[in-house]
Formats: sequence, structure tokens, C-alpha cells
Amino acid sequence: MKITLISQEFKTDLKEKVLEVLNGHADVLEVDSLHPSVVINFLEELGVEIDLGDDMDTNGWQWDYWIKFKYNDKKYCLSGSGYYGNLKIKEDTDEDVEDDLDKVNKDEEKRLEQLNKSARDLLNDIDKVLESN
Repeated sequence: MKITLISQEFKTDLKEKVLEVLNGHADVLEVDSLHPSVVINFLEELGVEIDLGDDMDTNGWQWDYWIKFKYNDKKYCLSGSGYYGNLKIKEDTDEDVEDDLDKVNKDEEKRLEQLNKSARDLLNDIDKVLESN
């Protein structure tokens, strides 16, 4: 049995929005809760060749991804987070990649700071319990 969660109407709307970006009528398309394969399949229908082995980068547990491709001699990037389920497609510039990486690094630093604080708080609580006994 095959279950399809994406309606044909949604696919048609998505294709129109992707084409708006690729044809320069929109700067960016952002979508929540969509697997990148849906967009990749449409891009392949347009004749875009994407080699996920060479054109895709990911990072750590969040599975942030950056998939590069060309359409009409312009570079584009399909990026997003496999963990959070969001994706974005826009024309690619080196600045964009650096901005995305900076954001990922800042988010990771905040998460590590929170973990360190939690660990220190736990150790302090253990010390208090041991001192009271």
C-alpha cells in the first residue's frame, strides 16, 4: 500500500513557486515540513542534474544540507534542515553559504553553553546533597 501525503494541488503550487525563483520573479522560496526529495524530483523533471554525492553537504545531528545546482547558467542552492524539516531555495552566492554556516555555528555554541550550564548545575546539586549527608 502506498500513502501519498502531498496532494497534486500542492505539487502544482510548489512547482509554480520554484519556477518563480528560478526565473527571477522571486528571491527565495521557504517551505516547512517538506522533504528535499520532492523539490529534487521536480528539478530533475526540468532537466537539472543533481549529483547528491558531489553537490550536497551536510552537518551533524541536525542534518542541515546544502544542495547546489545550476539552472539557465545560474547557480542555486536548495538548503534546509532534515531535523527541523524546513527548506529554502534561492540563487546561490558564497555569502549565503557563509551566513548559513555562521548561523549553524552560533546555534551550536548556544546549545553547548546550555549543556555546560546544566552540567554545572547538576554537579552543584550533587555537591549539596553530599554535603548534607
